[in-house]
Amino acid sequence: MSKRLLSAIKNRDGKSLAALYGGQPGNVQAIVNPDAERLVDALFRQLKQVFPASTQTNLRTDADESAAKKQWIATFAENGIRTREQLSAGMRHARASASPFWPSPGQFIEWCKQGEISKYGLSDADELYDMVMKYSAERGLYGSAEKYPWKGNACWLMVPKLYSLMRSLNMRLC
Repeated sequence: MSKRLLSAIKNRDGKSLAALYGGQPGNVQAIVNPDAERLVDALFRQLKQVFPASTQTNLRTDADESAAKKQWIATFAENGIRTREQLSAGMRHARASASPFWPSPGQFIEWCKQGEISKYGLSDADELYDMVMKYSAERGLYGSAEKYPWKGNACWLMVPKLYSLMRSLNMRLC
């Protein structure tokens, strides 16, 4: 390292650092994958059709939409939403939504995750809670947990275990 560079760093002299660097950023690789940008562009087009009030609220200008897209891409990256299937699951929930207003990125992430859960035949937290409560009330009507009328194998494995944990931790039914 040259003395000039060390001096500029030590003195936090931005002008000198820029002059040493040449003032031109080199080929800086884009942080966002172009495929992700295309996916979010397509997603926004679909969401605008599903949520007509979006153009009256936070997406009035191209600059607003561009800023929103950047936030959504960051949210997807932070929450592990990386596949078309996950986005499709989110869009299924969006189309079923009764609201005309644009969802928050967090709400859409939840929709994507719920779709992934249901894809594997699993229940969301509310459904699982309801199943545990129903099993707690009706388990005495059946000779064993295996004889209980389960929705599927995943329920048969999860609900009795949750019930057992609830009892061993002395939790009350609400």
